[in-house]
Amino acid sequence: MWWLPPFAGHGSLLGRDVVGGRPEEWVRFEDKLLCDEIWDAADIRRSPARIVPASSYDELVEATKAVGGDDGAVWSGDAREGVNGGGDFVRWVRSDADAESMTAYFAAHCDRVRVMPFLDGVPCSIHGFALADGIAALRPVELVMLRETSKNRFFLGGMSTWWDPRDTDREEMRDLVRRVGAILVDRVGYRGGFGIDGVMTRDGFRPTELNPRFTGGLATLAKGMPGVPLELLQLNVVAGRDPGIDAATLEWLVLEAADRSRFANAMGLCDRVWEGATDEVDVSWQEGRFVVASDPLARVGSMVAGPAVTTGTFVRFTPMDDLMRPGMRLAPLHLKALQFANQHWDRDFGELEAAPDVR
Repeated sequence: MWWLPPFAGHGSLLGRDVVGGRPEEWVRFEDKLLCDEIWDAADIRRSPARIVPASSYDELVEATKAVGGDDGAVWSGDAREGVNGGGDFVRWVRSDADAESMTAYFAAHCDRVRVMPFLDGVPCSIHGFALADGIAALRPVELVMLRETSKNRFFLGGMSTWWDPRDTDREEMRDLVRRVGAILVDRVGYRGGFGIDGVMTRDGFRPTELNPRFTGGLATLAKGMPGVPLELLQLNVVAGRDPGIDAATLEWLVLEAADRSRFANAMGLCDRVWEGATDEVDVSWQEGRFVVASDPLARVGSMVAGPAVTTGTFVRFTPMDDLMRPGMRLAPLHLKALQFANQHWDRDFGELEAAPDVR
């Protein structure tokens, strides 16, 4: 058989069965312009949004002024060119000049744009798993979504299960994922994992997009609990096989394991070409910054740098459990890790900011 990523199709390829892909009716929910209707159907509190033609500067500016606040608005493009994620086709618009340049950009890639207010707070996601008897509501994951303000972009730098919102916020997020999952099951017979991205604002969690697949957040949960084979479960339920477990039991297993065993992983890409072999160094924490660990006992994590898949440089930061604690965010640490990469390997990751915790 073929084992393909979730962006692949479903059925067969060159005479062999495909696992890992999805039916087309599930894929269509990847379009970020469809999720507001789902939030409304599930009776979920959401931010106002308008959908306008991507090439209409006047309508985009009008929508931005109508729904945007003092911090501007966020534009998200449709899926005309296929599935997009990780901040692709998402831009922060704060001025008329931004709107003019972004109109040209979106008109070249999309038919329509969703305009929402900029949401300040912790980027995060909540995940569910649809089985035949119901929805297993899992736990929140921090999205290390850094702000590249000079380019009006958001830089996805990794994920972490160390962060915890308030207990009331956590339960509200889990209730939200149950209601959305029930709609997916009712409309298209959905099975398997899915995620809802959003921001923990001062008024609570506000959803921004729906990801109907085995997401990076689910993969992050799975890495922290190897005894619960989530990805294997995903392959089987999407293939229509009986997994032999009910939603309540899966929910209990995942929550118990994921809350006990946390995982964090951060990464970055820059344009400066990497020459030579991949390099890895252990780092320690000293006077508010990362330095090369001269004493193995002082090691708090590792940094790896090497050539990116296309061009430029790829770095990965993996903190040790000794550096983290439950409730701790990864984003501020990752900024320090990228600063270390700039200095140690002479890279340029630009001016990045971590979103504040406003709750």
